[in-house]
Amino acid sequence: MSAFTALLRRDLRRTRRSPTGTLLLLLFPIALGTVFAFAFGGSSTPRVRLLLALEDDGLLARFLSGAVDDERFAERFETSIVDSTEGRRLLDRDKASALLVLPKDFTQRVLDEEPTVISVWKNPRESILPQVVEEGALLMADALGAAARLLAVPLATIREATEDGGDVDANRIASAAGAITESMNGAARFLFPPVVTLETKDEGGGSNDTKGSVFLLLLPGFVVMTIVMIADFTMRDLLRDATRGTLALTMTSPTSAGTVVRAKIVYTILLGLLCLAILSGFGAPFVKSPIDAAAFLTLSIALCAAAGGFVALTYGLAKSERQGAVVGSMVLLVMSFLGGSYIPLNALPPGMRALSPLTLNYWGVDGFAKILGDGAGVAGIAPHLAVLAVIFVVGAASGSFLLERRFQRGAR
Repeated sequence: MSAFTALLRRDLRRTRRSPTGTLLLLLFPIALGTVFAFAFGGSSTPRVRLLLALEDDGLLARFLSGAVDDERFAERFETSIVDSTEGRRLLDRDKASALLVLPKDFTQRVLDEEPTVISVWKNPRESILPQVVEEGALLMADALGAAARLLAVPLATIREATEDGGDVDANRIASAAGAITESMNGAARFLFPPVVTLETKDEGGGSNDTKGSVFLLLLPGFVVMTIVMIADFTMRDLLRDATRGTLALTMTSPTSAGTVVRAKIVYTILLGLLCLAILSGFGAPFVKSPIDAAAFLTLSIALCAAAGGFVALTYGLAKSERQGAVVGSMVLLVMSFLGGSYIPLNALPPGMRALSPLTLNYWGVDGFAKILGDGAGVAGIAPHLAVLAVIFVVGAASGSFLLERRFQRGAR
């Protein structure tokens, strides 16, 4: 058995005898991803709890009262008709997201083009859902204001025909209807069809599993960070052995310092691949579309190799185990924030996003995102593989040189 193989087997026995640290690091992305998925994902879109106080008894109030019974409206709003006093009381007790009040004579004032107000009372304990009601009220106000001006003349004619008492003048009604038609025809190029429409598509055609989507969005970032943390935890054994004298004892045999360092780097890469395989198996059920297995495997190897090389360089530059642990933790934290391990890359501020490519995490997170989200193959992640390979070569070569020189001095 060669010295190199013996060193690998020794590290494997050490991990098997004391697996707690590695297991805790392995559970980290699973636990954190699950927490984030349940915190920010849901099985369905929450409904707005809307209280509607209709103090007006006109046509517009009756129209709004009927609109809330529509099936499409009910999918997004849980509506209750109340008076304004009861509505405020329920809102104070956190029983609703918002209270919308149509004041008395609201319909008449709109038809007369007189100023009127739609009141929206928002629940301060909620942020997004009350805003939906406010934006809806603004849209309704703009639409009613525009309609009142566009149809001012024919609406005035209809109002006069129905307010005079006695028989309704059919000719005046017909004349008003014609005027309405002319006004609508004038705006036809904007309204029929509308200039801007919203079209929503579900590319997957499957169920809307928000928790699974959020989990899959966050998991690559947590996994990349965990692989680097496992590499740091494993490589630190070299400096621990040097401090305890175990390394000096090992080097009394024909084993050279370079062999010890290279064996540790290789073991770090192999352990990272094993952990990545376990995490991939856990995340596989959340992947709904086929992925390129060759691209995923190649990127996994490149990531683990880059992590091993990067950590070797970190500890090669450190003067002691303690300094290496402190500096390594700080560097890992910064790389995780900038590289998309904590916050998705597209959610980072522009300034931070410009610095992201300077981190190891970025090339792993973005590469996995392209494979899982865009279906990219090996060619699609070629830049990521190239950068990770450079990190491995530079880090492993420089780290091995620095560590080997230190251990040789310490052994003499």
